[in-house]
Amino acid sequence: MIELFTPEQVREHITGLRQWVGQSKAKVEKNQALEHSMSENSCQLCAVEKLSFEPLPIYCTPCGARIKRNAMFYTVGTGDTRHYFCISCYNDSRGDIINVDGTNVLKARFEKKKNNEETEEWWVQCDRCEAWQHQICALFNGRRNDGGQANYTCPNCYMEEVERGEWMPLPQSAVLGAKDLPKTETILSDHIESRLFGKLKQERLECARFYGKTYDEVLGAEALVVRVVSSVDKKLEVKQRFLEIFQEENYPVEFGYKSKVVLLFQKIEGVEVCLFGMYVQEFGAECLQPNHRRVYLSYLDSVKYFRPEIKAVTGEALRTSLVEDALTQSNFENNSSKARDSLKGVGQGVCNQGNVSRSISFGKLEVLESFYQLLCSLQSHKLSKILPLDPKLGKMLIMGAFFRCFDPILTIVAGLSARDPFLLPQEKKDVSNPATFTQGHFA
Repeated sequence: MIELFTPEQVREHITGLRQWVGQSKAKVEKNQALEHSMSENSCQLCAVEKLSFEPLPIYCTPCGARIKRNAMFYTVGTGDTRHYFCISCYNDSRGDIINVDGTNVLKARFEKKKNNEETEEWWVQCDRCEAWQHQICALFNGRRNDGGQANYTCPNCYMEEVERGEWMPLPQSAVLGAKDLPKTETILSDHIESRLFGKLKQERLECARFYGKTYDEVLGAEALVVRVVSSVDKKLEVKQRFLEIFQEENYPVEFGYKSKVVLLFQKIEGVEVCLFGMYVQEFGAECLQPNHRRVYLSYLDSVKYFRPEIKAVTGEALRTSLVEDALTQSNFENNSSKARDSLKGVGQGVCNQGNVSRSISFGKLEVLESFYQLLCSLQSHKLSKILPLDPKLGKMLIMGAFFRCFDPILTIVAGLSARDPFLLPQEKKDVSNPATFTQGHFA
């Protein structure tokens, strides 16, 4: 990919490599020390000798639990058919034979290992200056290195050749980018993009006003692209055992839904980086309960490479605000009246079963944005009129109802709202009660 860069972009790329974005503070300090003591064994781009990555996570075959780093485990098999056993599952298997996916395997064949392996980045040598660099630092695609015979020019030699006029950078159109990805759902992609750009512009204006600067003096996020890269109709078949248990409920045997994949890209130092990925399952209006007009997040992931690394006016990272907005805009539709009606239901009596069931309807992502905005806009004194609680506990209770974990949250709130008996002696209870009520609710 270096052939697409101008010398200025190459210098920016090398400078960015030595900032070690996304790494821990201790690792950054260690790498900075190595930069001042570079040797022939160091990568000439990032200045680090050994660039290692954590391997893919491994999971116990019987219980499905993730095997922690530096923990002991047992394994058997080869390649894709390799199986892993945590210490507990291995010890629970009595006798000399363990059943693995229907096959009996001798315990003696299991190999005991420690989950401390690391994957080291591969190297590539420049054909001009014979310097060595990590493949990932040089943006070298090892898969296209035909039998190790492909010619390679390092970024430093490439810059010299371009500046001498011996080489011209390839046009940006030579390689497809994120904008060239087909829009599976043009309306949704454009809608999320426009909302994100609008939010970023508004945030930039607020920062400029807050810090007393002009709009151009405030850093802003650029080169963002949103794409819905997949939208497929699927069916969810209900398990027979589940139907037998709930046969009196006349439960549907299947649910139709649309599976979507939403990706957020940003061009950083000339490279398209996927910052955020989300898989959702949309159940439409034609779908029966309990999945009527519901959106479920089946997978969500993001990486900490968003630029610029600044905080919003609210104090939270701009990246966090951006991801939240992407989440709220990827639903069916927004309906603020439903959120307000549900909120009123909570305020009329939190412990009432009917109101709790209305509160649980918060689980619909279609009202997430309007509900979140409404909750944030409530002042403490207004919220205390709706809920007879401390405002922070009241918000905690509402969010518990929203995310369908009302029962445990209610227990926690009840414990936090009870005063310590040492601070409120029982013999003084009758004296203190009249002072705790104001305008018909708790102060």
